[in-house]
Amino acid sequence: MPARYYAQRQHLVNSLDNLARQLFTLSFLLSPSVFIYLSRLLVQFQCVPPGEFESSYPLRFLYGLIFFCNAVVLWIHTVQGASEGRALIIDFIGLSYVPSRMQLLSLDLFIAFLQLLIATISYETQLYYKNADADTVDVLLPETSTPSTPLTSEYLPLATEYPPSSPSDTDTPETSITKDSRKNPTPCIIDLRLSQIVDRLRNPAPPPTQREESLLPLPNTTALPIPAGLRMIMRANARARRERSLGSTGGTTRNTGGGSSGNNGGGGSSGRIPGGLG
Repeated sequence: MPARYYAQRQHLVNSLDNLARQLFTLSFLLSPSVFIYLSRLLVQFQCVPPGEFESSYPLRFLYGLIFFCNAVVLWIHTVQGASEGRALIIDFIGLSYVPSRMQLLSLDLFIAFLQLLIATISYETQLYYKNADADTVDVLLPETSTPSTPLTSEYLPLATEYPPSSPSDTDTPETSITKDSRKNPTPCIIDLRLSQIVDRLRNPAPPPTQREESLLPLPNTTALPIPAGLRMIMRANARARRERSLGSTGGTTRNTGGGSSGNNGGGGSSGRIPGGLG
């Protein structure tokens, strides 16, 4: 699949994840509770685990986990308020007043909204880029708006009366900045809509088709360049082997020739080797 906007979206998810963890710490300092702090960290770990995000859980499960955790936190802060006097970390730093329930609930709601946003972007991004199916649609991809109605005869005289300026015209710094911004507009990497989220919750996406990773890479048959010194040594070794083989072949031929002449001179010898047994 094409890796368009993948790096930008991953950077956005990491930035939002760091912001959420900082808000967890702020909520802990306002109302110290190890249970709430650890539960939020565990939920955030399920939504955005370190390393590669594996979309093994559907988006509906992640939403349910976030809603359940934040509902418990909202209930505790609504009933008990700020847990004053039970700080376990940095107990010598605090506010001169007790945070109100409205401050705690506002922070809790913002944290819940941020967790839902992070889970949605992470899930949709990894679902698209981890899928090997070519027909997968990128839900977060912005729709390009192109004019569908051509110029009518009423606007043609205006277009011919005010032609576009040529590159040779004198440009002021303001006009050059405007032209550069028009030529290279900043692309929109995410277009998240509520209707898309509702449709995804109603119709969960099937498990992504994994790419076949069992295939081994093909061997590299390209000849590597050999240094000149090593080539000279290889030629010398090959020449020495060739000379040794030729020398051994010549000696065998001479021995064979002498034996045949001796046998012929013996006349009646039956091919027995002198001094041999039998």
